[in-house]
Amino acid sequence: MTKDQFLHVLHNVPDLDEASRARLACALLGHSAIVEMCFGQVTCARCDALLGDTIGGCFDLRDKVIRGHACEKCRKVFEGLGWQDRLYVRDPFVEDFGKEQKAPYLLEKLA
Repeated sequence: MTKDQFLHVLHNVPDLDEASRARLACALLGHSAIVEMCFGQVTCARCDALLGDTIGGCFDLRDKVIRGHACEKCRKVFEGLGWQDRLYVRDPFVEDFGKEQKAPYLLEKLA
């Protein structure tokens, strides 16, 4: 899906709150490669959907950016991500991970 197609759909769906907009983006574009982890569970950083579990070693994180990491691997993967993965996702490299960022938290702004 192109940006123009996504914007067309987004503008034709009235009264979306941030959570609904994030879920719609994931439904149309797929889940973001930027993820969050808690006790081995991997969730989409955009819509909070559970994507997998790393406790049994069955979820591959090689092509993912883990929010809160500032490691070289995550930064390298982040550089290769397109607008589809960055859209409506909070900055994965914030210095104070516990602090909430002010909305709108777009890494890639759509015109």
